[in-house]
Amino acid sequence: MPGSIQPTRVPTTQHKVQDKKSLNTTIPFRKDAEELQREITELRESQPEVLTLLERGTLEIEVLNEAPPATHSERLEAQNELADYWTRFYKCANNGIDLIAKLENLLAAPSIVDELTNLGRAVLGGEADRVKTLMTQEGTSYSDIISDHSTSDGRNIKSTALGLAISKEELNVINVILENGASPADVVRTVTLLDGTVLNTTAWQQALQTRNDAVIEALIAHGSSHPHDLRTQPTSDDAVIKETALGHAIKNVTFGGLGVGVRDIKTFLANGASPKDIVNTVALSDGTATKETALGLSIQEGKVGVMHELLANGASLRDIVSTVTFSDETFDKKTALGLAIEQEDVDTFKALFKELIESGASLLTDIVSTRTFSDGTVIKETALQLALRLKNDEVIEALKAKGATLPDVERTPPSPDEAASQKASRTNSGLSRRTDADGTVIEETALGRAIEEGNVELFEELIQELIERGASLTNIVSTRTDTDGKVIKETALGLAFRLGNREIVKELFNNGASHKEVVSTQTDSDGTIEVTAFGRAIEEGFTDEVDELLAKEAAHNEFVYKKTSSDGGIMEETGLGRAVRSKKIALIKKFRSNGATIKDVIWQQTTPHPKTVIKHTAIKVCTQLKMNDAIKELTRG
Repeated sequence: MPGSIQPTRVPTTQHKVQDKKSLNTTIPFRKDAEELQREITELRESQPEVLTLLERGTLEIEVLNEAPPATHSERLEAQNELADYWTRFYKCANNGIDLIAKLENLLAAPSIVDELTNLGRAVLGGEADRVKTLMTQEGTSYSDIISDHSTSDGRNIKSTALGLAISKEELNVINVILENGASPADVVRTVTLLDGTVLNTTAWQQALQTRNDAVIEALIAHGSSHPHDLRTQPTSDDAVIKETALGHAIKNVTFGGLGVGVRDIKTFLANGASPKDIVNTVALSDGTATKETALGLSIQEGKVGVMHELLANGASLRDIVSTVTFSDETFDKKTALGLAIEQEDVDTFKALFKELIESGASLLTDIVSTRTFSDGTVIKETALQLALRLKNDEVIEALKAKGATLPDVERTPPSPDEAASQKASRTNSGLSRRTDADGTVIEETALGRAIEEGNVELFEELIQELIERGASLTNIVSTRTDTDGKVIKETALGLAFRLGNREIVKELFNNGASHKEVVSTQTDSDGTIEVTAFGRAIEEGFTDEVDELLAKEAAHNEFVYKKTSSDGGIMEETGLGRAVRSKKIALIKKFRSNGATIKDVIWQQTTPHPKTVIKHTAIKVCTQLKMNDAIKELTRG
């Protein structure tokens, strides 16, 4: 029996229902299908470029030939499934018009009439006055179910008067129903699946599927000027997707936003919608939630035409267009460019170049990704840094083609004025900045980030590029600034040692890095500490590397550590001294076999006023540190 669907703002479902006035005519299904397939075969031979599209169309027709739809609802379902394919096919096939016409004839005529109420018959007949009478004088409600039928696959489909009127595009009937209390946010169609899942469609959703401007404008006139109404759709993996009418319109635009559907978006924008509105929300079962603006959704969907339309209507490429919140309260925010990189959509990414440049934005220095972790750590990345982290080679190449470089030079963040005057200076193109939970600010070059990520393949590529440019491997690639003012700067070799990446250390030495170079510098209120590559190898216990360096030019008695105090005093340690202070017995043994003795000077201090040099031998330092094992090792015969 007809029931009632209460108005709600929770629409869903993708089906497009198009009821016909002629309910009793039939068309020979098999004959038309066979004729259509013959023409597809001919078209396949004459137009190879549409082969991919034809693969799906041919399969669909073969299925229909095997089991022709027997009922009205099944025909409508078949029409819905083929609609998108045929729209695309129409755009690329010379004789697509004839094929579309045949398809419409093939699927349009229902053979079984669904059970309808009096109001339903009036709606189907386009009788606006009769509809008004039934609603005002006979007490029939706009929320009453006027069509109720079940399909062969076990689905039950219910429609209200407004839903049926929209599907038929009966504008006068639509206006009458809206004038009598119905709302664009009302659920007008409900589909109950065999497993009990219920999918709801609002009037907004139904209107968008008609792609009829007059119908959409009628709903706007009777509802809010800005259709924020959300459509909610559960998925098989327990995710919940919510989208506004504008969001749904963006998803359903064809041909990347250059064809059918753009007019819906223009209509919404003309009636108060904003490109900055959140139009799509996805909540996963693990607690992850994603929110996207209209511009963000157009990028995720690869709808370049829509993206251009939104940019022309106030969208900014520097706005945050995507925000992901994880269950551990981690946040990941991206601009338009950052989202395009993450989606690995190179075409959309390249399409953003022109708009970025014209808007004064920088492909090279603008922050496109900001990640905030639950411990308070904040990581900000430029386009190049994000592409490097995601290992997106195509985007890296596209950025390099636009002038991005992979510099090896030390740099500090430019001021806003400097950044503007530099117009995306190439010297800043690889800079990555992040702030840890304790307030530490970390800046890295492209080379530094490759080392940080442990990406040896990318590292080798960058090293090769730097060498070809005549660059030096001694320049700073990572700068860390603590909240107390302490600054730590590291070269590629210093960073690789700290991270324990032996493979990169070896690659750097193979490419000419020297064991004597200062690879780590720490500056604070007490002074400056400098450590050489040999010193870092000792501190980190890189036994094999120490062996190789000793076999070349390194020596246990060379100074590898130097601290210059704020008063001008200097303290230095040799390789053996660093091994003793770091308590690396294995290295002490190795140095002994290379000539080190307990009497060697391993620590030296120079005071400025008066200038005095104080030297300490290994025996003295080891005794002070109570390192009996070291003393025993160094006194062996």
